[in-house]
Parts: sequence; C-alpha cells; structure tokens
Amino acid sequence: MRVSAHNPKVFFEEMEDIFKSYQPDREFIGTYLADDLQYNYSEEMRMGDLLDTTALVGAVIACLGMFGLALFERRVKEVGIRRVLGASARQVIGRLLRELSVPVIIAALVAVPVSYRIGQTLLEPFAYRVTLDVWVFFVGGAIALVLANLTAMSQVLRVTRANPVEALRAE
Repeated sequence: MRVSAHNPKVFFEEMEDIFKSYQPDREFIGTYLADDLQYNYSEEMRMGDLLDTTALVGAVIACLGMFGLALFERRVKEVGIRRVLGASARQVIGRLLRELSVPVIIAALVAVPVSYRIGQTLLEPFAYRVTLDVWVFFVGGAIALVLANLTAMSQVLRVTRANPVEALRAE
C-alpha cells in the first residue's frame, strides 16, 4: 500500500486493527518497503560505493598518466623541430592528440567486452534486473577519450605556444 508520510504510526495502528479483524490469531508486522530494500541489498549498495570509488581513483590515475605522457621532454623537442620546419600549431596539436588518443581507444576496445561480460555475470543472480546495452560502455569509452584529450590539451598547448628556439637551444 502507498501511504502518506504525515503520520505513519496512526496508519500502522489502523492497519493492525483491520488485520486483527480478519486474522485475530496472527501477529501484524508492518514495515516500509524502503527499509526492507535497504536491509536486503545493503551488500550490493556497499559494493556499488566501492566500485564508484575505484572508478574515480582509476580515472584520476589515468588522467595523471596522460598528463605524464604529454610532458615528455622528447615531445618538446619534437614540437620545436616541427614548428621550425613550418608546421602550424593546429597541425602539431592534432598530431599529438591523435598519438595520445590511440592507447585510450585500444584500452576502450579491450574494456568494452570485458566490462559487458562482468556486468552480465554480476546481474545474473537477481530476479528483476536491467538489461545491459553495449552502447553505454562505448559512451564510457568516449568520455574517457574526451577526458584524456582535455588532460593532455593543457600541456600540448603549452608546448606548441613555446618558442621553438628555446626547445632546440641545447641541440
């Protein structure tokens, strides 16, 4: 039954009276569905919180890795040489971002089937469950690609805007 939350104690007393009129020898137990769900699925809720935290930490570590890839000193000299030879900043940025995107795309292509299978396995024991659509995993890969490019973009822009003579001075 759906109940207004104004005065639940009175509602349960009235329900107990009605119940006792039909079943006087049985005990009336009234609970809220939300409380039952909280009790029955507490382990799954904890696992969901753990997975959320793990995903966040993984995303931060991945962004730090992309940041590190974009910082390589070799890249600074490479960009300097390309700029001296006449490449525009737009061309250099496009090339660097394409090179930094390849590992992310490969990782997403490997992760999609694995994630889909793990998700299916985790959902099997439940009587009522949602169906997993593969497109959701590809959207996650696209978001990872955008985050990786945004993370690398700050360093790539810094390198392409720098004076190429400064990068090549040691050579």
